[in-house]
Formats: sequence, structure tokens, C-alpha cells
Amino acid sequence: MIRKLQSCLRSFMAFAGAFLVAVGCLTATTAVAESWHTSYIRWIYPQADGSVILTFVTDSSSCPHTGSPKYHLIKVGSNGVTAEGVKNMLSVALLAKGMGQLVSIAFTENGECSINRLLISD
Repeated sequence: MIRKLQSCLRSFMAFAGAFLVAVGCLTATTAVAESWHTSYIRWIYPQADGSVILTFVTDSSSCPHTGSPKYHLIKVGSNGVTAEGVKNMLSVALLAKGMGQLVSIAFTENGECSINRLLISD
């Protein structure tokens, strides 16, 4: 009886391991790529929901938006951004725009081109 239980347990563990590997592979293929882009800010467009849209003088070829200029979104909950993160990135964007400085952004290549990091470049 114990050997039968051990055999069943081994079979179950093999199945569970294979299942987790399959789920991991599926998850990995649906991950969204991240890109970096450097340009001057064209527009800073705060939204009523607290999000901010940035556009750039030079569009990123990695952002799938078809319009020109391409919109990049900073939004709570999108790409790991918090409310404090939106405020911080808006402050940096305003400073860079006012000083005429280049910025570099990290964003996901999803439909929103969601920004999660922004810095003033040299």
C-alpha cells in the first residue's frame, strides 16, 4: 500500500513539474518587451485621471502607436508605476522641458507605451 502511494505521489510530482514548466513557457512568451528612448519632450499632457502623456520631438520606433507624435503614458498601476512615481516623473519631465534637456525613458512596447523610468540625459 505504501509503495502504491509513493508511486502515485511520484507520478503526481512529475505531472505537476511538467505543468509548471508549461505555464512558465506560456508566461514567458506573453511578456512585453522593454525599450529605452532618448529625445526632447514635445508635449506634457496631464489627464483628469492623474495619468500623464508625454510626446517627443523624435518618435520611438519601438512604440507601436501609429499617430504622430506617438503618445507615451505614465499611469498608476501601468508597468509597476505608483502614484508617487507619476508625481516624480512629472516633476522630472517638467524640469527637463523647461531647461530644454534631453530625457531618456524606459517603456513597454505594449499598446500604451507605458513609461516606468525617466531621467534627464546629458
